Amino acid sequence: MRTLLTPLALCAFAWTALPAAAADRAAAEQAGEPSGAAADASAAAEPETAEEIIVISDGFARWDNTRWHVQTQIVFPTFYLVQAFRNTEFEAPEIQVEFVLTCNKSFRRAKKRFEVDCQIEDIAFAMTTLRPNRKVSDVGPVLDEWDATLTGAAAQLLVADDGRVIGVGLEQVRADDKAEELAAVAKEAGDAARDADTVRGQAVRESMRGLLRLSMAAFHMRLPQGNVLREGQWVEYQPTLFEIPTGDQNTMSGGYLIHQLDRYKGHNVVQSKGEGTVRVGWADDDADENYFKMKFDGVAIYDDSGIMTERVWALKGRATGSGTLGELGNVGYFHSGRIRQLKQEAVVLLRDTAIVGRPNQPATEDRPAWVPIE
Repeated sequence: MRTLLTPLALCAFAWTALPAAAADRAAAEQAGEPSGAAADASAAAEPETAEEIIVISDGFARWDNTRWHVQTQIVFPTFYLVQAFRNTEFEAPEIQVEFVLTCNKSFRRAKKRFEVDCQIEDIAFAMTTLRPNRKVSDVGPVLDEWDATLTGAAAQLLVADDGRVIGVGLEQVRADDKAEELAAVAKEAGDAARDADTVRGQAVRESMRGLLRLSMAAFHMRLPQGNVLREGQWVEYQPTLFEIPTGDQNTMSGGYLIHQLDRYKGHNVVQSKGEGTVRVGWADDDADENYFKMKFDGVAIYDDSGIMTERVWALKGRATGSGTLGELGNVGYFHSGRIRQLKQEAVVLLRDTAIVGRPNQPATEDRPAWVPIE
């Protein structure tokens, strides 16, 4: 499939500034008040002699034996805890995830909802370490274990016919051959066997699921009412991309995206801008809460049957002064990436899983340089 977009080159499609009326309309709709007509189509779009309308007759068609290439990179405000099934872990402040996914509908849960089974054909990670003195020989095996565990694993999605991805589950988490050998050694030493059924194993599984959920959040784009695509704008509230993974802390997101569809060189191009506030903290401890102001830019392409075939995005967050992290100064969050549909015969060569250097730092003898997703 032809590559059309890159995550950090959103300027390939010039965004026509959203009029103030669009933001007013978003606020009015959220309050349940009547709103005005959609703004005029982007000036950059090709002129059309008649309005083109795409009626999406099958909202689940994109999950009919389709393959996807998913790439994402995340810069956390603190770090993401990466744990092995054995008693080893490290803190990763920056993470890249890349994988190839095959998906198929499996079970209709309701008239407008389906369960979708997806298999991870291959996966690769690039992670940094918060503590520069951590030896690659110590933390590298943890990353290799994640790679081996998730390659071939099954993810289960709960999807709606209006473009939403409601839930992401991780069905199969198994130890690789090396992991089983290490478990046998641990048992001989009198330690508990490590597997996905132990308390620690369940925590590792949930950590893996959380990262996959964040990587696949861009599949979620709520369609206009009636599942009809036409040139113009619509608003989506509380997008799933406006979430920060924090382990067992709660994330409460609020905000909106304004999507604008235009015809551009024969493509159905949806440009998205949005903002919101995300609260991160413990459910019963307001003293440890933090707030982030989020801004989103993205571009997606839909084919003429209404299937989103490609999407790139960039989400930036900044801690406000009302939380602990905001008091520390310039603390932020960054999440960007890309999803694209693959042909059945397409071959994708993933990068090697590795512990890498921090962004903007040169490569060292044991750590390759951080290479942004392009």
